[in-house]
Amino acid sequence: MLSLRRFLMVSRQLSDPSFAIMPTTPASTVRRRSFSCVALYDASLPEDLVSKLWTDPESLIAQGKALQAKGARRTVRVEWNSQRYVLKQYREPTRRHALKQLITPSRASKTWQFTHRLVDAGVATPRPVACIEKRWGLLRLDSFLMYPYIEGRTLRTCIAEDAKRSPTVRDRLWQQIHELWERLRELHDR
Repeated sequence: MLSLRRFLMVSRQLSDPSFAIMPTTPASTVRRRSFSCVALYDASLPEDLVSKLWTDPESLIAQGKALQAKGARRTVRVEWNSQRYVLKQYREPTRRHALKQLITPSRASKTWQFTHRLVDAGVATPRPVACIEKRWGLLRLDSFLMYPYIEGRTLRTCIAEDAKRSPTVRDRLWQQIHELWERLRELHDR
């Protein structure tokens, strides 16, 4: 079984830019940059959605159905041309955090890279379709991450509801978690 310490080591290694399983940005990714914005997005996204993300992602956050709001992060479900997406906004809560962001990648950018590495390594997770950083020159402001919405329940909900009622579900759930941890260990040992 993978220990928590080992799991954290694997997580750090996967998020390390020098650790590459496969390219972390698909060939279909478009890069766009201006004084006030940097964007990475999948070329298959509708152009009007890309335009909205580029000019005013906050309005999509305001229009979306709230899924979660914790401190510096807001998560909403957005529907566009009958497609559902999850849009996360990462805000810098304090000046100290904002200053730190001057020398580190944005949270959305780190999540974009990390999630693509997991997908490329065969770990079942939604592949992000857009990463937007609002800027003022080199200063990073808010950042946004979008990925397809997957209908279902969270692991936390499954454990809280089903796993307590059914030993079979609980055993199946723990088996899946064990398999995921083993996969992460394989990635670490490469």
